[in-house]
Amino acid sequence: MRIIRFALLFLICLLPVSVEAHTSLKSSNPAEGVTLSEPVERIRLTFSEAVEKTSTLRLVDAKGVEQSLAKPLIIGNELSAVVSNPLAEGKYTIEWASISDDGHPVKGTIRFTVLGEAKAETSTVEKAEPMETKAAVVPEAEPVSKGLIPTLLPWIVGGLLISIVILLLLRRRTT
Repeated sequence: MRIIRFALLFLICLLPVSVEAHTSLKSSNPAEGVTLSEPVERIRLTFSEAVEKTSTLRLVDAKGVEQSLAKPLIIGNELSAVVSNPLAEGKYTIEWASISDDGHPVKGTIRFTVLGEAKAETSTVEKAEPMETKAAVVPEAEPVSKGLIPTLLPWIVGGLLISIVILLLLRRRTT
C-alpha cells in the first residue's frame, strides 16, 4: 500500500504545469502611434522578461523599404538599436520578434510618424521622451498558437494514469 501511495504521489509530481508566460512588450521608444518632430536616434524596446539573443528588430518605411539599423544591442529585458541614417518624413513601422522563456515565438509591430522640419514648426506634435521618463504601454503581443494537443495531452495522460492507480487501489481493497 505504501508503494502505491508513493507511486501516486510520484505521478502527480510528474504532471506538467501549464504555463502561459509569454514575453510581452512593456514599453517602447518611439511609442506606438506617436508623431515625432525630432530625429529618431535609437529604438528601444523593453520586455517583460529577459530578451533572447535570437530576437530580431527591423525598421521599415511606409513603402516596405527596410531602414538601416546598427546591430541590435540586448541588455537584460531591453532590445535596442541605433538608427544608422536620419529618417525622412513619413510613416514607419518597427517589427520585432522574440522567443519566450517557455520557447514560444512572439512578435509585434510599433507604428510611428516622423514629420519634416516645415510641418514640425506649424504642427502641435507629441515630443518623444526617453523611456526612463515616459513608458508607453503597448498591446501585449499575440503568441503563436500552439494548439490544444500539446496543452491538453499531458493532462489527459496524467489523469488516465491516476485513474488506473486509483482503480488498482480500490480493486486491491475489495479482494
